[in-house]
Amino acid sequence: MSESRMVEVARELLSQSKGHKVDWEDAGRGDHYRVFYPDVVLAISRTETYMEETYDLRLELMGDAGRVIDSLDTTPEDDRYSILEQIFELAEEHVRDTGINKALGYLKQA
Repeated sequence: MSESRMVEVARELLSQSKGHKVDWEDAGRGDHYRVFYPDVVLAISRTETYMEETYDLRLELMGDAGRVIDSLDTTPEDDRYSILEQIFELAEEHVRDTGINKALGYLKQA
């Protein structure tokens, strides 16, 4: 897939995430979140750079076997960074809110 197509995927994913239509999950590997669709998985991750408090961001498109089909990598200097940064923050927020809501539900049942 060309890079421009991955940017298109990122923009649509951002739009869907803003609309709370993406069921993000914690991927269990630090700053890494994913969402499953019938034949593909989208994953967003961030890695700390050598400079303090800055991160590189990566959006991966994986097939149902888990192999990376394509990816989009950004650094803070990249124009597309803002798109992935917003996706990451929305994924993080969704996972946190889902956990809090589950905990409250369990606590209120007791």
